This record gives sequence, structure tokens and C-alpha cells, in this order.
Amino acid sequence: MYNALLGYRVNKNDSLQLNANNIFDKHYYKKVGATATGYYYGDPRNVALTLRGSF
Repeated sequence: MYNALLGYRVNKNDSLQLNANNIFDKHYYKKVGATATGYYYGDPRNVALTLRGSF
């Protein structure tokens, strides 16, 4: 699984951040248990954009 982060400072008070998780949308097990009911798939590809401001 590959993740990426890109940040940009707009000015001295504001910034943007882009997070991308599981970029190639690979299927993987997040948790493996002792029985077949204990297997859980990991999160699919997802992207989040954050705007932060300070004053």
C-alpha cells in the first residue's frame, strides 16, 4: 500500500494539504484472525483535502 502527501502554504496564515491513501487501490487484509471470519479488508483508495487557517 502506498500513500502520498502534498502540502502548499498559500500565505503566512493559510495552508492546503492533500492526503491520498492506498493510491493504487490494492486489496489487502488489514487484520487476519484465527478463523475465516476474522479477516478484514483494508481501506480502499481515498483522498482528503484540508485547508488550515490561523489568526
